[in-house]
Amino acid sequence: RTLNGQAANPTWTPLFDTVQIQANGITALGTLAIGVIAIAPSDPDVVYIGTGEQLTGYFGSGLYRLDNATQANPTLVGPINPNADYAGFVTSTFTFRAISQILVHPTAPGTIFVSTASGGGGITTHNGTNPPLVFPPLGLLGLYRSTNATAAADAVTFAKLAITDASIVNNDISDMVLDPSDATANTLILW
Repeated sequence: RTLNGQAANPTWTPLFDTVQIQANGITALGTLAIGVIAIAPSDPDVVYIGTGEQLTGYFGSGLYRLDNATQANPTLVGPINPNADYAGFVTSTFTFRAISQILVHPTAPGTIFVSTASGGGGITTHNGTNPPLVFPPLGLLGLYRSTNATAAADAVTFAKLAITDASIVNNDISDMVLDPSDATANTLILW
């Protein structure tokens, strides 16, 4: 992050390097692969970071949040990676997945939509490492919503949202946008 980005020689401070050394086990794999960053429109001090890169990139270890992003001492919160229960099989929602997009509600910084996609590991063309192919430990791909994303990392909850086509239960989402004609920010367009 830089606070003097318009200077001839801006100064940069690394904020994400510590995720490589987390000791929480599988729910905090630690990765520097970042697929998406989203700033809360109503509060630029809240920034969400989605780990993992879709398809040809590296899988992630969850969602992170930067609090006090524009202040002298920002705080990195995460990983935000709550457990999900799939008919009695409990696993982390985002582990081994790539977060492909994060949308923040225009007026509520704690309401976010997160889409997930498949990710790999290593240089996939030469010596790739694929995540386990079973549920669990993989969470289902798709669209998730949190209404308390500004809470402490272990208190944030997500609901997996159904997509219009009920047959789509576990599918990559490449991108999504909020419908600009919906002032309530309850309509998403995704593909």
